[in-house]
Amino acid sequence: MIEKANHVKNRKRSVLVVDDEAINRQLLGFILSDEYQIIYAADGEEALDIINQHSRTLSLILLDLLMPKLGGLDLLKILKKDAEFKKIPVIVLTSEASAEVESLRLGAADFIKKPYDVPEVILARVRRIIELSEDRSIIQAAEHDELTGLYTKEFFMEYVNQIDKFESEESMDAIVFNVDHFHLLNEMLGRQYGDLVLQEIANLIKEILSTNYGVACRCEADTYHLYCRHFNDYSVLEKLEDELMKRYDKTHIHLRIGIYPEVDKSLEKEKRFDRAKLACDTLRNNVTKKYAFYDNDIHEKELFEERLFNDMQRALDEKQFVLYY
Repeated sequence: MIEKANHVKNRKRSVLVVDDEAINRQLLGFILSDEYQIIYAADGEEALDIINQHSRTLSLILLDLLMPKLGGLDLLKILKKDAEFKKIPVIVLTSEASAEVESLRLGAADFIKKPYDVPEVILARVRRIIELSEDRSIIQAAEHDELTGLYTKEFFMEYVNQIDKFESEESMDAIVFNVDHFHLLNEMLGRQYGDLVLQEIANLIKEILSTNYGVACRCEADTYHLYCRHFNDYSVLEKLEDELMKRYDKTHIHLRIGIYPEVDKSLEKEKRFDRAKLACDTLRNNVTKKYAFYDNDIHEKELFEERLFNDMQRALDEKQFVLYY
């Protein structure tokens, strides 16, 4: 593992220099080539071709704004729209201060002023942006579930904290999704098919989040948590299973949904989702009902079971039980 880490650390990063002035390309190459593998492009169109070929290996783009064919701002707009391209940090090369705000809005990470008269500053800026980008990629890798792209449970709970902190007046719902008898789906149709179903459930949850403020995670193999603004109409959740069946019609997939509406924010985060899970568990083997709410009946049952457990423990400690054969 150490050897691999050192190999990654010592590998020369690739930097794309995009400028229509040959002298500028050569100057930047001279400043950076000792530490980085430099690729050159004379305009935005040529740069876009290179990015298409090398997007996974590029560590940085140095981008001039004023170029023929495809200008720097137009290239930034293209990069921003592509999920893979926008991961590559861009430092804008400009002598116009007025272009900085627009460049930042389009995703630029930093600026280097022309003319390039302080090589040490340029090199320091390039190092800093590449290091920040790589650190961010590592954090994001730990932040997201590899299969579904949703948050991991640990990061999800941190985001719940942030929502509670900054949206303290907002009514929120805690929701648990679970696939009934998912292990049988894996056994009958294979792990790969099961993974596709899990990914599609995650995609449907992301669609919900696109219209309703909140966050979601996959916390176990076939269990998802959603923390979102309170629904006035839960029909969108009722349609999830139908939509899932349209996309995967090989077998019946029953999606159980438990809802703890308008959560009590004084409760610990885990407790809120425990309540949603209790509601979810009431639907086990019930294929006619789509979702269930945590309500007073479930709450009273939970309290009774807790009291019964405590009373049993006290009775055992006090030797109240008498055994008859």
